[in-house]
This record gives sequence, structure tokens and C-alpha cells, in this order.
Amino acid sequence: MFISKAASYSSLAGFQSFKKRLREVLIVNWDINLDDCTDEAILLRLYHQGESPDFVAELLAS
Repeated sequence: MFISKAASYSSLAGFQSFKKRLREVLIVNWDINLDDCTDEAILLRLYHQGESPDFVAELLAS
């Protein structure tokens, strides 16, 4: 049980880092607010597929 909790926390921390980087890239490069252009379910799917924040930012900005 402890391992699954640790893995879950690690995954959550990774997703939070992914969103933070994505938010930064969108603001700096395109002045786009992440919360205005997508929802968490889509971001979570892209994160689990292994897409980089930079790639997702390009998708959202286009």
C-alpha cells in the first residue's frame, strides 16, 4: 500500500510540474492563459502519453 501511495504522489508531483512548465511556456511565448484553453482531463491524458510541455504548448497555441 505504501508503494502505491508513493507512486501516486510521484505521478501527481510530475503532473503538477508538467502543468507549471506548460503554463510558463504559454504565457511567455503566446500570452495565453492555460486555464482558458483546455481542461485538466485533456492535460492529464497528454501527460500520461509522455508529451512534453513544449509540444503541448505548441498544440494549444495553434
